[in-house]
Amino acid sequence: MTGDEIRELCINSSKIYYDYLAKTGKGLHEVDVWQVEVLDRVQRIVSLRLSKKIFDAETIFFQFEGDEQKYNTEQVKVLEYDVDRNILYVEPNSELFQRFSRIRAAEVKVISDMKFLVDRVRNWYEQRGKDLMLPTRASALDKKLVTTDLFGKAKPSQDQLNAIRTVLTKPFSYIWGAPGTGKTQLVLANVVNQYVKQGKRCAILAPTNTALEQVMKGVLRVSDEVGIPREKFLRLGHTSKWFAERYPEVCETLGIATQRMQIEKQIKVVRSVLKKEKSAEDRTIELLEEAVGKLDRLKDLLETSSTQLKSQKLMKQLLKEAKAGIAAHPLTKMLNESLDFESIEPSIKYLRDFIEKQKQAEAVLQARAREYETMQESDLKLTLDQLEQSRDKMKGSNERAKRALVVAATLDCYINRFIEDELLVDHFFLDEAGYANAIKAMVLMKGDVPVTFLGDHLQLPPVCEMNDMDMMQDPMQRDAFVWGKSAIYLPRLFDQGSDEAAESYFANEEQLSKNIFRADLRYTHRFGDNLANVLNDFVYKNGFASDSGKGETEIYFVHVDTPNPQMKDERNKALRESSLEAEAIRQFIQVNGLADYAILTPYINQVKLLGKLLPRDRNEGRIMTVHGAQGKEWENVLLSVVDTDRKWFTDSMIAKSRGLHLLNTAVSRAQRRLIIFCNSNYWKKQNGQLIKGLLDVAQPWPLLN
Repeated sequence: MTGDEIRELCINSSKIYYDYLAKTGKGLHEVDVWQVEVLDRVQRIVSLRLSKKIFDAETIFFQFEGDEQKYNTEQVKVLEYDVDRNILYVEPNSELFQRFSRIRAAEVKVISDMKFLVDRVRNWYEQRGKDLMLPTRASALDKKLVTTDLFGKAKPSQDQLNAIRTVLTKPFSYIWGAPGTGKTQLVLANVVNQYVKQGKRCAILAPTNTALEQVMKGVLRVSDEVGIPREKFLRLGHTSKWFAERYPEVCETLGIATQRMQIEKQIKVVRSVLKKEKSAEDRTIELLEEAVGKLDRLKDLLETSSTQLKSQKLMKQLLKEAKAGIAAHPLTKMLNESLDFESIEPSIKYLRDFIEKQKQAEAVLQARAREYETMQESDLKLTLDQLEQSRDKMKGSNERAKRALVVAATLDCYINRFIEDELLVDHFFLDEAGYANAIKAMVLMKGDVPVTFLGDHLQLPPVCEMNDMDMMQDPMQRDAFVWGKSAIYLPRLFDQGSDEAAESYFANEEQLSKNIFRADLRYTHRFGDNLANVLNDFVYKNGFASDSGKGETEIYFVHVDTPNPQMKDERNKALRESSLEAEAIRQFIQVNGLADYAILTPYINQVKLLGKLLPRDRNEGRIMTVHGAQGKEWENVLLSVVDTDRKWFTDSMIAKSRGLHLLNTAVSRAQRRLIIFCNSNYWKKQNGQLIKGLLDVAQPWPLLN
């Protein structure tokens, strides 16, 4: 297809998908609010404790009881989403803030609507989708200036050096690697640092917020080690709480909130000069410094004190008093949510840096106050009016994005922010490209800019609410396949007609295009020899191996008498749930007391069943489908297989089910230990299946079998 034909395909596909979601009611994710708390009346900051996770805080709207109107994120701005504690921090406009100030939690709902995403994509192609093309220009970096001193503490392997060479010399590259192969910290981080060092700009994109923050964490770790200032990086859109606390200099929302607070202070100073009265003393910095002093004392006690009752009481009192001081400032108030005895040291460092910046800003403000005192009253009124307009108009400006050398965003954020504006960069990087929709990643095929995809095409494909069968059976719906197609295979759209591209997608027989240059990372530090060998035999088949030096990955199984044949409904369809496995997992957690874990399963029915038995784990977001676990990792992964006969997502031998990709994704979420709950007697007889391969190297869990 030509670029213009692809544009028309994407526009038509978006219309089809939007109509499907509207007709079926799919794409809506309604979340109850358990608690509403006003944190700051001046800055209009409100926290909402949610009943369950939201898919993407970029796509939500708010609805009040008895009010049919839907309020979007222009009216209720998202500041942060604390994924771990499931708290959404928002800044409503002045009118809606009054409603949030007096409502009960049950009177407001948060709704994520994928139709907004679809509509944005259609708008992008209609406005900016002309002249789509595969990149033909290689990296603009001066190869003579590329150095080997930007790897940080790690030493690259030959595979990783080859991958870097591919990125720098090919217009369109794909760096394949399973978890732990060095895609982020040894390949991507090095190339990004080379761009920064040479004063050139690049963009790091990802399909989800979780994936984006994971890749940014890896890149920033290396850039910190080699001395590149964090101010060179900008993460667009809202952030999770942990990311905002760890990397505040990088976050757009916190930067804008800080600017607005400074404007608010200027407004107060101007008003006090106009009224010829002294501005009220601001003790915020003093209170924060007192809080740091208490944390320093607490740190000393923790290092030297015994467990005497007197010391414990003193430490609890110091922590309480420190939290009270930290609450003096809206941007540190949120730190209270996570401050505990284990986070004292990083909190002290963060607060000291924060106080220093506040003192600098305060000095500037006082200097301005002296200037204001010499101004005429008419000029003061004009200044006040301008400041108030700046405060009210301040939104997520693209100006800082245009100045930063490394801009990071989700694909949805990038599409939304740069429909009218253009982000001029020298290289696009898309992480977790296998999980990105081809139709969204296609927006990078503009302006002949080098593009690099990083990911694993043998893990899960993107989420698409429209069933493949619905597309296949109705010729008028076929174009929607680009929503289910992985970005990895995007270049094939330029090689094939739309019908041929659709057929290869439906048959799950897609091949990489000759126009994308692939480099393989075959050695992982994450998996032991046992797991790496199984994955090479069943999944990768390219010499994939472990270089961890840690021996074996811990793989266990718990036998459950899941029925064979499995339970069916009145239509003779498999129920895709196992009460016996759910109960076994409940007992397992009760007995073993794991700290960092998740419970994964291929089927939503099993998620619901597990949620009923384990409400605390459900509320903490520990129970999810394998699709929901994409981009996340835990020390322990408990996998509920569910299937015996009539297997589907667990069948690694049927291409159409994509079971091989799903199981590979599930296994890869485990950092240390994988525990499989299934009818092991049945699965050990299923030759050729990945689950059998895993069970062959697994041990029975010692406390239950």
